[in-house]
This record gives sequence, structure tokens and C-alpha cells, in this order.
Amino acid sequence: MTIPGDPLFDETDVENRIKNLWMQLQLARSSGDPEPLKPYFSAHLYSTEENKLRDDLKADRIRHTIRPVVLRSNLTYEGVDRGQEKLACHMVTRTRPVEIRRSSGKTVAGGEETFWREEWILTRPAGSATPAAGSPVSVSCPGCGSPLSLYKSAKCPFCGSLVPVSDFTWKVERIDAEKTDTY
Repeated sequence: MTIPGDPLFDETDVENRIKNLWMQLQLARSSGDPEPLKPYFSAHLYSTEENKLRDDLKADRIRHTIRPVVLRSNLTYEGVDRGQEKLACHMVTRTRPVEIRRSSGKTVAGGEETFWREEWILTRPAGSATPAAGSPVSVSCPGCGSPLSLYKSAKCPFCGSLVPVSDFTWKVERIDAEKTDTY
């Protein structure tokens, strides 16, 4: 797949990054900390996930996933709409969701293997281009000025500030998921 005006777009790289974000979302749900996803999610989607985790905390539960895996995925370039380029990633995933009581650590529900058909919609401003690969860029934390490696995290390990990630130009705008019997 090619994207007009973006000669460095690498479908495999973007697909792998989206699968990695899917895994990070599963980990965020288990840990109750969505912050590492903030640079990659739209403000609305991040707020939605944060509210779900806040509700889980109030309900004394953890939504944990056992052996999560993306079984299949493919990208589709949807074109430009209202000044935004749009990319869809269709995935089939497998999880074993378990609900755990935070206070006691006891499993209260779940454990059945579940297959999902997911559609992740990503956008970026029209005319954006994939940055050239090269040597790591020196970045400092906007909060405390500490030198950072964005290859480890988008969150400063010293003060907790989130650092904008410039090597991935797409933001996840929407996630739709439905259970399926087949994969």
C-alpha cells in the first residue's frame, strides 16, 4: 500500500506499531495506567479509556487479559476527509479476559477465550509525511529537562511528563470491537 505524498510510509512498520499499541492497551487496562498511550490516542479516545479505568477503580475491579494476541491484521488507506488522512486497521484478536477484585486479588469473572474483530481508525493531518529513519534524535523532557530516549517510553521516568512522539505521525481516533466465533 502507498500513501500519496508520503514516500517513506512503511505499511509493515505502521501495522506493527498498531499491534504494539493494541498490546499496550491491554497492559494499561490491567495496570490501570493509560498514560503511556496518551501520545498515540486522540484526546477523546484517551479520555474514554481513562474514564473506563476510573470506573473500574470505583468498582474495585481490574480488567486483566491473559495471553492476548493479534491473530491477523491488515491496513486500508481511506483517503482524506475534512483535512485528515484516515487509515483503518482491521484486526482479529484473541484474549482471555478476567475480572479481578483489586482489594482481594481474587478472580470474579471471565477466563473464557474470546475472539474479537476490531477496527482501529487512525488519522493525521493531511499532507503529513513519515519522518526519515536515522539516528536517534536527542530529546529533553518538557517538564524537567532530563535527556530522554523515546525508544523506551514516551513518559519521562524522572518527573512523569508525557513527551510528544514525532516518529509516528498517526493518532488512534476510534476503536470498534465485536466478539466473533470465528477467526
